[in-house]
Amino acid sequence: MNGAAATEEMTRRKSKEIVAAADALLTPVQDSIYFTLYRAYFNCAYECYDGRRNPEETNSCVDNCFGTFLRGTRHFETETVNFLVRSMTSLKDCKYKFESAKQQRSETEAINDFESCVNLSAEDSIRTLPFFAGRLENHFSIRD
Repeated sequence: MNGAAATEEMTRRKSKEIVAAADALLTPVQDSIYFTLYRAYFNCAYECYDGRRNPEETNSCVDNCFGTFLRGTRHFETETVNFLVRSMTSLKDCKYKFESAKQQRSETEAINDFESCVNLSAEDSIRTLPFFAGRLENHFSIRD
């Protein structure tokens, strides 16, 4: 396997590792966040039907409740996508370093440096996941 193919394969493998680790850690957090948001939405909507509002005001109230739910889910999704983009960008930076290193050293040395860079990048991303998940939980006030 040539250097380009090897780096492509390693990048793909490390990307999958990061996504799998994120999925494993963030799925329970996502479930908690969505449960919290749904509960808040239903409680809010329930309050809209207090008998003091006309049908239009009630519908508007419920729409506002749902808007809060949507903003919350979008926030979670945006933060998660941003985390993954940063992780993948870090891996891509290793590839750029590899291309530069190939011109300065042997391909074997460049591949070894690339491998170290990719491994460190993936480890850093995976190591930050618990802190990222905790920040999301704090944002949504979710407690164990």
